[in-house]
Amino acid sequence: MTVLSCMLVGFALLLGFSLCADPVVLSCRKPLEVQVMDAPAGSELLAPAGGCLWFIDSTITIRRPRITIRGVHAQLKDGLAKAIFQVMAEGFSIYDFVLAGNDGTIFDKLRHSLLVVRASDFHIERGQLINSTRDGISIIPPNEHGPPINGGSVRDIVGMQKTVEKLFPFLLRKKTDERPKTSLSRTSEPTDLL
Repeated sequence: MTVLSCMLVGFALLLGFSLCADPVVLSCRKPLEVQVMDAPAGSELLAPAGGCLWFIDSTITIRRPRITIRGVHAQLKDGLAKAIFQVMAEGFSIYDFVLAGNDGTIFDKLRHSLLVVRASDFHIERGQLINSTRDGISIIPPNEHGPPINGGSVRDIVGMQKTVEKLFPFLLRKKTDERPKTSLSRTSEPTDLL
């Protein structure tokens, strides 16, 4: 290897770019947040064959560019008013996923989208958004004075809302600040979350 090649490889590693093209199979035994946050830029992360469900207790923030996630099933813990994923880096992709919220367990004023995108060139495809407390997916510029979001696609997304409150809010709205409780008598009527 020439000196120039070694310098280029070293510089790429220093910037956090992945030099291997092999996908990384996620472990069901490790927190999803740790595995995603530790992935170098350009990584492809795959849920294991047979799948697993990760319970999320804090937002997973994507800060490295060109991260791809495939086959992930994740659910927010009850009472947690946060997004599952917040994307801050360009080139993020997520495919064949299921993200489940915790509607009915938090105050209305604390609601969040399950997936928040704040960067350009994203791809969100073949996903299910279940029981979201707000929009399933939000695409929001990083700040009002920053650059706009350019490029991105959202395709083949299915939204499913379990609570009756989302379908008929005028019938079931309470006027108290009492924390809502989950119930076993829920419907599984599909609604548009986007």
